[in-house]
Amino acid sequence: MLTPKQENFVQGVVAGLSLSEAYKQAYNACNMKIETIYSKSSLLWKQDKIKARYSEIIAESSFLGVWTREKAFEERMWLLNKTKETILEEGQVRQSTGSVLNQTLDAMDTLAFNDPKYLAIKEQLEIEKLKSQIGGNEQQDDKIADFITMLKGEVQNGDY
Repeated sequence: MLTPKQENFVQGVVAGLSLSEAYKQAYNACNMKIETIYSKSSLLWKQDKIKARYSEIIAESSFLGVWTREKAFEERMWLLNKTKETILEEGQVRQSTGSVLNQTLDAMDTLAFNDPKYLAIKEQLEIEKLKSQIGGNEQQDDKIADFITMLKGEVQNGDY
């Protein structure tokens, strides 16, 4: 269990402050020499409970990063669906809606990070995009799906 000052010190380090700046923020160090601040902050940082709390906060932040990526992906899905609705309502793909669709798919690529769940969704969206561009016939649709699957396999295997 950390004291409030120790917790403030760790929070400062997590926020990106140097050890000495985090120490000055957490403790009353205005009358201390800089060498004393360096020494005390270094000794404090070496304590096991301080390092354990730092690791705990970093782990929590990592979890929040995953949530943020998922939330960003959901927002992109919303934008993609709205764009598709606009295309269907107008009966045509204008340059602006096509551009939004492509940019959204590119952003989803960035968010996917090779996550199978996101990659499967993206693959299905690419198939739907191609279907809408060329018009539909089931034989063509199957060929497109097979081509995308084959292409994806080649890229993943490094055979491109």
